Amino acid sequence: LFLVLILAAGLTAISSLAYNKKNSPRLFFVSFAFFLFTIMAALRIIDNFLLGAYTYIGISISTLEFLILLSLFYALFRK
Repeated sequence: LFLVLILAAGLTAISSLAYNKKNSPRLFFVSFAFFLFTIMAALRIIDNFLLGAYTYIGISISTLEFLILLSLFYALFRK
């Protein structure tokens, strides 16, 4: 899980640098999706290592997964 968090944060940084260079709306939504993926990985670490089994983080993770898919879909089909 820690490797996923590091990889997601690295992809967020790379896509943010690409967005700053090109200033494309598509790259904004791709970097936003990677940012949400980083948050989701952090929430999974918190859920697995810090909190107990009776938390509402599962709902947050499902919502983030939906937002990631929506952001990537919007980046793919935006003109």
